[in-house]
Amino acid sequence: MKGTKLATLAIAFGLAFSSITHASESRNAGLVEDPAIFAELVAMLERDAASQLERHLREEGVLLHVSVSISLDLEERSLTINFGPGYLPGKYDSYGERFLYPMASSLRFYAEKSGLEVNDIRFLFEGRTLEEYFPDDLAVPPKTRTRPAHSDVLVSSSHGYIALYPGGEWEYQRPAPMGIQEDTLSPAYGDELEALIVERSGAPIHISRG
Repeated sequence: MKGTKLATLAIAFGLAFSSITHASESRNAGLVEDPAIFAELVAMLERDAASQLERHLREEGVLLHVSVSISLDLEERSLTINFGPGYLPGKYDSYGERFLYPMASSLRFYAEKSGLEVNDIRFLFEGRTLEEYFPDDLAVPPKTRTRPAHSDVLVSSSHGYIALYPGGEWEYQRPAPMGIQEDTLSPAYGDELEALIVERSGAPIHISRG
């Protein structure tokens, strides 16, 4: 995402949490361990998500305040975004794909900037998934075949965010025609693909990169 407000937010994240990004040398290095820091991070992400949703609804001609709550699962390193009454995407807007995926990418970016590695982002609507609201359209078909022995799946989705040589400035790899930044969409598609593979086949998933 672009804009002065979000740029300021990114700077705030970096200043507030730079001291924790090297707290651990383990695989979970960068995870925040202080509950107070977690609470502040969640509050900042909630404010940003609510602001994004308000702008989105206003662009759709809807003047309505919708509450947004976010919870963290440290074991799974996941974010769950729960929208309150008043917002439920449907078939008319491809179930919110053009709004929810960029939102997931921006929230992931800010969380990781603050030291929290995020593997998955889930959306709920008054505590329920879109599949629960639209089972005929979005329900995953049952497994029909047994998974072959020793089969693994590699999911490789890239941020498309690169450091330019020699200065090291970070920029998106691709342009953004019509305001659509392809680089921010691929991680959310990777999350969705990973969830579907696990649900349909039960195969072990390996992530090559974030």
